[in-house]
Amino acid sequence: MVLALVKATLRRVPPSRSSAAPPLDPLALLPASGFFLGSRTVADDRQCLHLSVVGRVQGVGFRAWLQHTAVGLGLDGWVRNRRDGSVEALVAGPRRAVAELLAACHRGPALARVDHVTTGEHAAPAEAGFRTLPTV
Repeated sequence: MVLALVKATLRRVPPSRSSAAPPLDPLALLPASGFFLGSRTVADDRQCLHLSVVGRVQGVGFRAWLQHTAVGLGLDGWVRNRRDGSVEALVAGPRRAVAELLAACHRGPALARVDHVTTGEHAAPAEAGFRTLPTV
């Protein structure tokens, strides 16, 4: 029913006069939180991961880089140093954006050396936005 409504809406949109206009994505017209779509919801496309990054990741701008990258991808969460020398982060958002950040964390910023990244599923952060937390 919902897909039929989206298709009907798209039929009413007049065709573009420019052939270079990108096609409309019907899913972009749906609400982003928990809207039923077939056998799953749009909310199923969100993910929250807890990351632990080990290597030369402190004193090289890793936290600032991770925060800047996460904000650019529209992710929520936090990042902080740990006294054991690792960097810990919680990232939440669309699965593709989380996957992109995770891949970037395996490389890190220019001065970092990432030995390994450990991940685990986690509950979404309570607050929207991305911030740096104090060292623990």
